Amino acid sequence: MLPYYGAEVFALHVIGQRASGLGDPTALVEAIRMGPTQVTAFGLGLVGLAVAAVLAAVAAARSGRMARLSGVVFAAGFVLFLPQFYGAPALRIAHGVLVAVGCVVLALELRRAAAR
Repeated sequence: MLPYYGAEVFALHVIGQRASGLGDPTALVEAIRMGPTQVTAFGLGLVGLAVAAVLAAVAAARSGRMARLSGVVFAAGFVLFLPQFYGAPALRIAHGVLVAVGCVVLALELRRAAAR
């Protein structure tokens, strides 16, 4: 995912600075963001994160020490990462809250399980 966001941070900044001589800067932005290599790397990275989160939730549930809900909320946030990019801003905000809640709940459960 870093190469994708690296393009966003660095290349789009340069386009913004030099936009007057480049014609339509939005076409360049689309080419940088949505090229086949970029989209494939981005998609595979997010799928990998989703798989890892689900495996972490399964491991948490199988451990018997933690509440299953903590892993489910955590995994749901990461499984829904890719689809949220196609939603409205309110959905993206709600997704961010879901990810934050999932991470905090899982962290608290891990801490509680370690204390036992």
